[in-house]
Amino acid sequence: MQTTTGPQKVVVITGADSGIGLEAAKVLAKQGYEIALICRTKERGNHALAILKSISGPNTQHRLFLSDLADREQIFSVTDALKETYDHIDLLINNAGLMSYKKQLAPDGLELHLAVHVRAPFMLINLLLDRVNAAPAGRIINVSSDLHKSGFLQWDDMSFAQTPYSMMRAYGNSKMALTTMTNELSRRLAGLPLTIGSLHPGVIKTNLFRNFKDMSFLAKAALSLANVFLMTPEQGAKSILMLATDPKLEGQKSIYLHKTTVGKAIPATYEAEAGKRLWKWLESQSTLITMI
Repeated sequence: MQTTTGPQKVVVITGADSGIGLEAAKVLAKQGYEIALICRTKERGNHALAILKSISGPNTQHRLFLSDLADREQIFSVTDALKETYDHIDLLINNAGLMSYKKQLAPDGLELHLAVHVRAPFMLINLLLDRVNAAPAGRIINVSSDLHKSGFLQWDDMSFAQTPYSMMRAYGNSKMALTTMTNELSRRLAGLPLTIGSLHPGVIKTNLFRNFKDMSFLAKAALSLANVFLMTPEQGAKSILMLATDPKLEGQKSIYLHKTTVGKAIPATYEAEAGKRLWKWLESQSTLITMI
């Protein structure tokens, strides 16, 4: 049974228990949006939920939905719960991210960066598209990175089964794939009045580096020093908020924001054939047959 209907604006956002996701959610809560947090752990999710309710008041309908976005079965479950709760979604923000110093795999064997950064957004978008399309002016926002410029679609070995693993290469490849998928989505939904784009929020001091526990002491020391020069989550959230609310962007597709400036991703991410091939690959990895 759906419990949220009518004019209330709804945001579904992943990775919002900290960092730029939480900061964006806080601003959107102040603007009157109802926030649906998708988080991996109950403790961190409840902490973020309490922060949002302290902003909007205890009677607001912000909600927590638990899901490990590396696990496709959990994504099916959480989207079912979201569809039971909401008859429309105004903003779908795919923000969850990670950087893993050592190679890690999702439960089904897909490389972890690809699972969380690409497959999860692909599944959430396709499974929730009817709800986004039901909003008066729905928007789909994927948090990418300028590191997509160093990535490529490693068709013969997407999960580094034979290729030596590199964190930066895996991260860049996943963001390249995410941006390519976003542009392919834009082509497929060209006839709908949705706003679709990806963004580079800047280099942010966040929990993105939580999987760096296996780094050497010197590497950790260098990272700690670099943190002094990184942007704050509040600064990084501005790009999400711009793509989520700027009326000048309404209805546009294949948007790419560099922080708060409209720019362009690398040309390879706009290639139609690569986009079609990636879409089919994601269908196979998701066990989904999409209708768009």
